Amino acid sequence: MLLAGALSVVAPAAVVVAQGQISVETIRRTVLNPDEVRNLGPWAKERVEKLADPDAAVMKRARDELLTPLKDLQVSVAFRQAFSDAAVPELRKLMGHPQDVVVVNALRVAAETATSDASVLLEEKLGDSKVAVRFAAVNGIDRTMMALANRSPAIPAPRVEQLVERLGRVASDGANPPEVMDAAVRALITARTVKVGAAQVLAVRTLASSIGAVAGQFAQKVTPPAVQLTLLRAAEASRNGLGDIRLALGTESVKDSAALSGHLLTWAFCQLRAGTMPSATDRETATQIVNLSETTIILACQRMNAAVEPQKLADDYSKAVAANDNMFIRNVPKLISPLRAAPFGLTDPFLTCK
Repeated sequence: MLLAGALSVVAPAAVVVAQGQISVETIRRTVLNPDEVRNLGPWAKERVEKLADPDAAVMKRARDELLTPLKDLQVSVAFRQAFSDAAVPELRKLMGHPQDVVVVNALRVAAETATSDASVLLEEKLGDSKVAVRFAAVNGIDRTMMALANRSPAIPAPRVEQLVERLGRVASDGANPPEVMDAAVRALITARTVKVGAAQVLAVRTLASSIGAVAGQFAQKVTPPAVQLTLLRAAEASRNGLGDIRLALGTESVKDSAALSGHLLTWAFCQLRAGTMPSATDRETATQIVNLSETTIILACQRMNAAVEPQKLADDYSKAVAANDNMFIRNVPKLISPLRAAPFGLTDPFLTCK
């Protein structure tokens, strides 16, 4: 086997080539031979240990060498699992490291590994006391979802679904700072592209329920700009999801997308009723949320062959915010009403301000 800096002859079963990189043949092989599996152990151990090196250049080089094989678009499930078996036990040793950068880099590698064992490391750090680590864990699950969507999945459906549900709890937890909530929403949006088991359907539903919970938390109090941007991200994703033929959302997901929009319109409705509408500098974001939500409901009704009458609520909302006009308050129920009737039949407490 030829390791970085060594000059020995490369055997057919060699797992590593010059500069310490794994051979493409090994990365893409559907069945690894015993030598390849065995050689991954010391290779991974050496590089994971260097993630804690005080020299930033050494740390970065080790991280990049660990990530490179995992980014191959044709990486096999067999290699990913063998890599996980070799690297995860070593990565776990770094989870309690006092330096955030070490833990964050270890989580980055775990994220790209995208196996059940690696995902456990990420999930365990979702409640870390350090915001930087918590953010890295959530962002790591987002990366794992990307790997599952774009490459051969190495995580079984039940585990993927557990991660989706966990993301929903993070997104709706008011104790999390806005950047962590937003990262969870981004991960849920990515999870909609994962066609493993019921992950896609669950991701759409979880996005709707978690954003509905966040919207409810801020329904009658001033909503920070960062939280508004998260609501906007969800609204845009919901609208785009209904128009993206690649997602091929089913009936239940169409209903959930409409429900999310109903919750966002309820947020805007209750903000006006309570007099806690966004400040002048933040009104544009809220207006966009209203506009996207109406568009999503119209698209959902079209998909479900349900009658709906456009209300141009964004215009009404702008007037209500600017001049205390009440047209928005009067017209929102007209757009919401189709969601309560067949074929939607939604029972969510829309337009209920608590």
